[in-house]
Amino acid sequence: MTWVILCKVIVPALFVSHGAAQSFNNAPPTFWRKPTITASYSTRTDSAKKAFQPIFDNLVNQTADSLEFKDNPPEFSMPGTFIYELALFDFLTNQTQYRDTVQSYFESVANDNPYFEGAYLDTPLIYGYAAMQAYHAYGDPLYLQYAQDSWEFGSDWTITTDDVTNGRFPGANWTLPPHCTVGSLAGGTFYENVNNSFFEGQSNSTYINALATGSFFVLSALLAEATSNQTYMNAAELTLTFVENELLTGSDAVKDGINGNDCGNGGFNYPYDAGIMIEGLAVMNSLQALQDINTH
Repeated sequence: MTWVILCKVIVPALFVSHGAAQSFNNAPPTFWRKPTITASYSTRTDSAKKAFQPIFDNLVNQTADSLEFKDNPPEFSMPGTFIYELALFDFLTNQTQYRDTVQSYFESVANDNPYFEGAYLDTPLIYGYAAMQAYHAYGDPLYLQYAQDSWEFGSDWTITTDDVTNGRFPGANWTLPPHCTVGSLAGGTFYENVNNSFFEGQSNSTYINALATGSFFVLSALLAEATSNQTYMNAAELTLTFVENELLTGSDAVKDGINGNDCGNGGFNYPYDAGIMIEGLAVMNSLQALQDINTH
């Protein structure tokens, strides 16, 4: 959905001047066309609201247990993406304009799918991310629970060190290699549920991709920040090690993924893969200063 994607860009960009200062050089490259935002705060706020309206107009079905949009009704990720943009807007503007809407949308989804499960791992993890944005904006502990439930589902499809030692991921009918290029596959999150009947038996069921892994990385870091629970920090650190060892290319681009059965590379290098890793690194750096944050 074009308008949802547009809002994903607009909302954070409108409020960059309100962000925290960074300890590293974040000057924009000289080849960027217009790196400076000159519009007033009120103009930026109004622009974000206008970007939301077409998405509200595309909402065609909300019941007690469903939330669908006109352009692509079956797409489970769309409501989650819109929810986190609404909550993020309220957080950045220090208001509660969309609080009731966010609560209503979350209830519709959670009534039908309380653990936000899905065939593709990055999609349910969007709801965990949305829940953390809502928790930051409104302080309701229910959203923290939603985020933890989403994390549990993501954790179920993330490779552990024990899985690598045993050479087997639960539910998979193939062997995990003990070692890849630099390290192991521990910390990688599968692209999809390997028991997903649509792809069962096909090679895609072995694929560990950057978007799912990065989504789990960010959610782990956000939960570590919110709860001080070492479980979440350990998960974030394990994922970071996997990314550094197996997904970074020689030019520091982030590979789209790696095959879980033979460590083979797959896919292109997409900008969003690097973007989500950068967000995870930023949260991690706020928790414990990363010695080499400038080199990531």
